[in-house]
Amino acid sequence: MVGMMNAEVLVLRLESHETHYWSRSSQCLWRKGTTSGFAYRQRSACGLVAR
Repeated sequence: MVGMMNAEVLVLRLESHETHYWSRSSQCLWRKGTTSGFAYRQRSACGLVAR
């Protein structure tokens, strides 16, 4: 998987403290863990932790 980040995704990540990506194939935003249940939570401005 290659996750793409754009300005909108960055804002979502900083506001929600969760990892979001831009799907090039679906042409939409998605939150990591929505379907798999394995999400990442942002611990700091430069670090992620699995939860």
